[in-house]
Amino acid sequence: MNLFKILIHLPLSIQKLPYFIGLQLVRLAYFDLPIKIWPRNSYILGSLICTLSDLDLTFFATKKVEIYSKLWRYRLLKIFLPFLGEINFYHKEKVSRFLNYANLFEIGRDPKLMEILAYRSTEGSSYEKIVFFLKVLESDRRNLKKIPTYRERKWKLHIKNLGWEMPNDLSLDALISLLSKQLREVNLSGKVFLKTFFPLATLKKEDLNNIYEECSRQGLIKDYILFYPFYWIGSSFYHDSFEHDLELIKNLNESESRLLAEQIRWELWGLFTQLEVTPDKATLLMHLENIKRLVKNIHIQELLDESLESIELLTELVESTLENYKV
Repeated sequence: MNLFKILIHLPLSIQKLPYFIGLQLVRLAYFDLPIKIWPRNSYILGSLICTLSDLDLTFFATKKVEIYSKLWRYRLLKIFLPFLGEINFYHKEKVSRFLNYANLFEIGRDPKLMEILAYRSTEGSSYEKIVFFLKVLESDRRNLKKIPTYRERKWKLHIKNLGWEMPNDLSLDALISLLSKQLREVNLSGKVFLKTFFPLATLKKEDLNNIYEECSRQGLIKDYILFYPFYWIGSSFYHDSFEHDLELIKNLNESESRLLAEQIRWELWGLFTQLEVTPDKATLLMHLENIKRLVKNIHIQELLDESLESIELLTELVESTLENYKV
């Protein structure tokens, strides 16, 4: 039985109650560490639906601390509180060095972090908006196919923050059409690719590889790289075509270069938020090397320099943690 279909009619304060209790239990589990813990995303922004939404948390270390060996506490709680979601982990002394690479609309879902870091919000570029939309659309695609009515609160908030116009009827197709319109406004096209990508059942390697093969048949590999570059990387290595595919993006125009640069920024910020809770640093360093090879196809010098600088900074941070983790 889908309880959320009933619970959604309760006041938000009642829906949030089990999540509030979960938050306090997580804080209690880590009371002995110099870490501040707070919720972000739907719990804070008012789009939470009880039993459907996750409780995503931010862990903010005020002093140097090693967290990975203590994540068993969180995993244990998650057995009893399955709504516990993703942890973003920050060290106070490191996050300010990387903050400039954050996507405005992504970090906007963590108001407490913005407050602590005195982050000044700007309008945000069209490319930041498009990348944010691509990511949240992909993450919510299954719900949009099955239960779009119950995602309306979430998507109204997203689209309001982006300054776009909400479709009359919420559906995956309607949101793809909205995205296609925004792409056209910056001289990009991708409707055929998006219609090809979003029917995929899961994000398992097999399905992503099937999408890659379909894109190859339709001549859409370049679009795959531009819109979901980090899924493409895995699929291209599986098909032994990474170097071949890079040739397809050697002559990117300005709009394509700016989109790719924004994709890189999103990925690097995401990797940074997971740096302390990810044990496999060797794989992470290899991923950064692949990103660097991708970045070299950006033909706007300031964006190229910024991307390479951020990769070097994150590589430095990864290497600085190796002494604390066993790969």
